Amino acid sequence: QVSDPVETPAGYHLIEVLEQIETDGEVSEIHARHILFKITPSELTLMDINDRAALFVEEARNHGFEETAADMALEIQRPAASIKGWDISGLRDTAEGNFFAFNAEPGDISPVYQNDDLYYVVECVGHLPEAPAPLEQVRARVVGDLLRKKKTDAGREKLRPALAALAEDGDMAAVAAANGLVHAITDTFTATGNVADVGWNTDFNAAAMTTPAGQLSEIVETDRGVFALRVLWRQPFDAEAFAQQQSALRNRIAGQRQQETVQAWFEDKLADADIEDNRQAFFGGS
Repeated sequence: QVSDPVETPAGYHLIEVLEQIETDGEVSEIHARHILFKITPSELTLMDINDRAALFVEEARNHGFEETAADMALEIQRPAASIKGWDISGLRDTAEGNFFAFNAEPGDISPVYQNDDLYYVVECVGHLPEAPAPLEQVRARVVGDLLRKKKTDAGREKLRPALAALAEDGDMAAVAAANGLVHAITDTFTATGNVADVGWNTDFNAAAMTTPAGQLSEIVETDRGVFALRVLWRQPFDAEAFAQQQSALRNRIAGQRQQETVQAWFEDKLADADIEDNRQAFFGGS
């Protein structure tokens, strides 16, 4: 079946459900495809939104956040409490607003922030004492963790007979086919690289780096499944090549740390700054 149009921050989607996979009588996985009708605002539209947001900040600091939102017919979002260093709850790529709130006083109103999806303004409502997160705030994560554990346990149980068979017959492809499992041979990869259908820098990579060539590994869990692997060959560590690149690697890491330090300093100064925004007048406002 094909859905009605569904709106997301990326645009409008038409979704076709291809397959529903059930576990214990409930749908646990869905295979679907979709068509995206992407909406790209013009530069004039973006400029107008930014101007309105800047005007909102000015008015809200003078007359109150809720009052100004009501006057400008803007809907206030009231997300759940956010954790320091994370995005604002329910809003992707809003760590900058989170940083402001944790360094602001209750009632302080942020400047205009933006990301690829939205312009937003944050009011610091208050700071909560450190405590375990409420169940409602973490329910989705807990349910997700439990479902992953349930699938992992089921995967382990399905893999064990195959491991026992491999102890007698070393043909992994034949044993996998006999037990309804997927068998694949990877491309070459590094300790932190990507393995197709496994992921980046996983326990799979670590097991491959530590298991002797030709020997079967212990069961390995990743976010994408449960695996047993056998290393076909491993290229020895090239100390000479590393020595040639060591200086460049050190400089790259030092540069990244310097950039992170400068960014943190800038955000700290920005949070404490008293900035007068005259863009509204510059772009034609009275």
